[in-house]
Amino acid sequence: MNTRKLLIISLLTTFTFFLTNITSAQVPSSPHLTGMFIQLNNSSASKNQAWWNDRFTELNTIDIKLIIIQFTGRETVTYYPSRIQGMSHNSNDTLSLIFNAAEKHNIQLILGMPTFGEVSPTKHFDSKLMQQKSKAALDELFILYHDSPSLYGWYFPQELSDYTCFSRQEVSNQIIDFLANMTDYAHSKTNKPVMISPYFSMHVDISAYAKWWDEVALPKIDLDILAIQDGVGTKRNTIAQAKQVFEAFKPVTTKHNTQLWANVECFEQVDGWPINDKPFKAIPAQIDRFTKQINALKHTTNQFISFEFLTYMNPNRNEQSKSLYTNYSNRISKPNTQKVNTTN
Repeated sequence: MNTRKLLIISLLTTFTFFLTNITSAQVPSSPHLTGMFIQLNNSSASKNQAWWNDRFTELNTIDIKLIIIQFTGRETVTYYPSRIQGMSHNSNDTLSLIFNAAEKHNIQLILGMPTFGEVSPTKHFDSKLMQQKSKAALDELFILYHDSPSLYGWYFPQELSDYTCFSRQEVSNQIIDFLANMTDYAHSKTNKPVMISPYFSMHVDISAYAKWWDEVALPKIDLDILAIQDGVGTKRNTIAQAKQVFEAFKPVTTKHNTQLWANVECFEQVDGWPINDKPFKAIPAQIDRFTKQINALKHTTNQFISFEFLTYMNPNRNEQSKSLYTNYSNRISKPNTQKVNTTN
């Protein structure tokens, strides 16, 4: 194993300890979230420093220590000052406001690259073009924020699935090529961890999907964190099915020195495929179901992140998101621990 990989593993191990406050391999029998996604849009990108300070205070109150910015730009707009040709940036310099709030509350940030297109491509993906744009973006982001103690790592928002892997192999090959090259580039330039968050379909062949990651993807992608979406919120998958997937992936990620994290969905889809033909619509999850999602996976990982705070768990958005936030806050205030395996 090379020196860089050993250093990244050491950093991840240290941060895992920091996130979960583990002592003598003790973690809560009903584990807590350690991180959440934030998905930026025109509305949140227009907010001022006081607004972001308030959001990070709320995150700190429920013991969130890590925020994943899903993407730092979309289509032709970035949320930081960019000089990439064809891109404009919002005048707020949103990322700087977020870094200020994160540093104030001792919260770490994983920055997602601008999407420059579809998050879940199934028809076309140009690896070389995406590499060119993403390398330029990573260079800019690292120059701007490398001095911040809150910069923890990088996230590539392109999402692989079993459907893409087995039914759209040309696309999946392009995405693998992109991720392999970009992960190497991020490591060589910044020596910081890289994370992706794939998902799985309703009719996934669990064994075949785990084998594909073991034999095809992870040998090529020097990945640090594989944060699999549980798919429960989208109603693609059941809690029981998610548990089976994570149990199949645990030995695979251990073999490749990759940390397995759970991206548990804190929403409930009410419109859109696979429910109906309407546009996607979702509401905040009920706390009982959300708790079951986390508990089901506690023997395969001790790192739980969730999508997404501003829309589904922000206590100031609406009564439903306030209810989820309040109920979750009440749940994690109850002391309860048991021993689990905290290694890869």
